[in-house]
Amino acid sequence: MASLSESLKDLQELIAEFYELADYTPLGAKEYNEKDMCNIDKGTHAQFALNNILSLNYGYQSVDSGSPWLPYWLTNILEITMNPIEELPSVLRKKLTKFLKNLHNDESGGFRGQISLQSHIASTYGGLMAIVNIGTEEAYQIIDKQKMKEFLTEVFCKVKQEPSSTLKSSEMKVGENGAYIMHENGEYDLRACYCALIIADILGFLPDPDLTEGMSDLIASCQTYEGGIACNPYGEAHAGYTYCGLSCMILLGEVDKLNLDRLIEWAVNRQLEMEGGFNGRINKLVDSCYNFWMGAIFEMVDMATKGKANIDGQWLCSQLALQGYSIFCCQSSEGGFKDKPRKGVDVYHTMYALAGTSICQHKSHFHQKKVEEISEENKEDDPELSEGDDFDEVCILSKNYNNLLARLSPIYNARMCLVKKAKEFYKEN
Repeated sequence: MASLSESLKDLQELIAEFYELADYTPLGAKEYNEKDMCNIDKGTHAQFALNNILSLNYGYQSVDSGSPWLPYWLTNILEITMNPIEELPSVLRKKLTKFLKNLHNDESGGFRGQISLQSHIASTYGGLMAIVNIGTEEAYQIIDKQKMKEFLTEVFCKVKQEPSSTLKSSEMKVGENGAYIMHENGEYDLRACYCALIIADILGFLPDPDLTEGMSDLIASCQTYEGGIACNPYGEAHAGYTYCGLSCMILLGEVDKLNLDRLIEWAVNRQLEMEGGFNGRINKLVDSCYNFWMGAIFEMVDMATKGKANIDGQWLCSQLALQGYSIFCCQSSEGGFKDKPRKGVDVYHTMYALAGTSICQHKSHFHQKKVEEISEENKEDDPELSEGDDFDEVCILSKNYNNLLARLSPIYNARMCLVKKAKEFYKEN
């Protein structure tokens, strides 16, 4: 097996070749003006998503246990590339709705990865976010709010349980105070906390201490000496867990329990000078999925500091260099994105690469207020811009404004207009 240093050297040499072809360097991203070389082919990526929707029941066996995520990733690709789901033929929206309905657990609430499996908090998050994107009453009605709340209560560890011979295995919740387990008898980490909190927020269950008590203290205990946040106490700081932990703290209104200075220091060091993209941990390789997991952190830190974590509206990272890595190294001419050059495209990396690129195309306009106003402060999605409009609020590599992607909420990773619409429905039903 090749050592990390050997793998890094090979990867950097490959990336340098791609950049040389485009006459581009991350350090020179601000001055780069080759518009013809710098295109995000939104139409091709949208077609990639549509093709995968049409073959939804046949591909991606490797993620069979997480099937509800696929409709979410695919619909989000369409939304990001400004191909709204509401403009799809109704037969495709019904296909997605039927796919999700089959995976909903009508007995216990929540979604499962496959019909034969138990409800899983991550699958439930993926299923709900797909429903948010589909945005039809038929899709909204898949959710049974009462059973969903019961499911969340069952997988929440309000009080840490010690092993006991008097408890059946099905009655055990192995986790810290304030943690969520992924499923009955499952593991706990901050992914579960994030998924559960987003579900509870969209369905209108918050504030509710029975679903959140102790969570902010748990998350604070997961912040490491590095500055980032780990999956659980004493773990290693990681982009995904830092994203989940920070999102939760903002929704809970408890950001002051984190050391934001250390978190910012850790975050800015995840962007790699030569590659321009992010890695997820210290001494790891660049990966396009961290476009979002890391990119969104910078916008959320700006929210948490009430607009103080930006310089002239731009995040504390090189937004242009991140776009360069995505466009020149990860984009396939046949549609889709890969994690690194010469790898294959997949739905997961396509969605998160595009989502992070979108985050890094826009400038700050977030200022945190009360917790209940967080959704409203994730301002309405920016309107589509065209030549002659004011582009002061965007940050686009080579000023190629044809590359502009739809703005997303960094907390929900969805268009805010769709999140608001879903929240309004569940508030009334």
